[in-house]
Amino acid sequence: MPAGTFVLRKAEASDVDSIVTLIAADPLRASEESVALEDRDPYDLAFSKIDDDDAQLLVVAVAPAGDIVAPCS
Repeated sequence: MPAGTFVLRKAEASDVDSIVTLIAADPLRASEESVALEDRDPYDLAFSKIDDDDAQLLVVAVAPAGDIVAPCS
C-alpha cells in the first residue's frame, strides 16, 4: 500500500469497474468473478439497488494517487 492519507467516500456508479476489478483479484473470488464488459450488467444492477436503498451505504477507500483500493459496505 502506498503511504499517505486515504479518503473514504460514498461510491459512485463510475467506481463499479474498479470495485469489480478488486473483487475479481481476490483469490477467493477470482474463479467466480469476471471483469469482462459483457458481464458487467449484474454489477451495475447491484450497485443501483445498493445506491437506491437509504439503509445501505457503499464506500470506497481512495489512495493518495486517486486509485480505489477497497470497497466497504
